[in-house]
Amino acid sequence: MSVAGARTILGRFAQAFGDPVSFDLAAAHGLTHAFATAEALAAADDTSLSMPRARARALIGVARAMAEGTLRLDSGTDREEARAMLVAMPGIGPWTADYICMRALAHPDVMLETDLIIRRMLQRHGIDAARTETWKPWRSYAAMYLWRASADDERTQ
Repeated sequence: MSVAGARTILGRFAQAFGDPVSFDLAAAHGLTHAFATAEALAAADDTSLSMPRARARALIGVARAMAEGTLRLDSGTDREEARAMLVAMPGIGPWTADYICMRALAHPDVMLETDLIIRRMLQRHGIDAARTETWKPWRSYAAMYLWRASADDERTQ
């Protein structure tokens, strides 16, 4: 899924399941709704989300686990334990679990070598998996840099 596509879907989630914002600063910058809570998404029907039903069921499953407290994605959460719980959930694969650990749990050492853009950037610069191992324990920063460099490359072409 592209970043633009994800942004569109997340905007729809906020509109459909989030609460309207009432503070002027947010409204002045185009923010109309806060993002949906885990509880709101957990109560959603898989046909009400603008995505394939299997993906919707996976998202609802994660939201339910968070709403019930069986899955925590906040500071202090054991990253490896959260990753194992995520991968065990239907519809959540290693890439998604690793991305969640990188972004939601601020894991500094995730290298998403299977990501299309990262794979392309590594290949373009002649970097193999063994070399990315030398970037430990900061590979998440390298991954974000590669995504950004790819976007910059596209803008200049």
